[in-house]
Amino acid sequence: MLLLFVNSCKKDERYTTELANSALSQKLSNWYDANIKVSADNPFSEMKPKWNNIYTGKQLHQNVYEVKLSNPKRLLVVSGHVDVAKLASEEKKHDIRLLIFENTLTGKIS
Repeated sequence: MLLLFVNSCKKDERYTTELANSALSQKLSNWYDANIKVSADNPFSEMKPKWNNIYTGKQLHQNVYEVKLSNPKRLLVVSGHVDVAKLASEEKKHDIRLLIFENTLTGKIS
């Protein structure tokens, strides 16, 4: 499983449409279910993809899909000190996403 933490303020709106998202969600969900196995003792094990909101991009010969992950344990990735009193506001600033790559020449997903 590739989990990449991206800290960005980019406000690009290249989210898939609802109709296209349905077919894409099913394709990516099937790939995820067949290929991703997460150990229960992994702190990220309870994070699940939110297939209803997929950001798509292109990079050379690859489609790049960013899928938000649920975060029931409220895990944060920070650099530096976080004031515990401001933890709730810090949580709102963080999204953890799954990146999935699809080769446009071969159709292979990784």
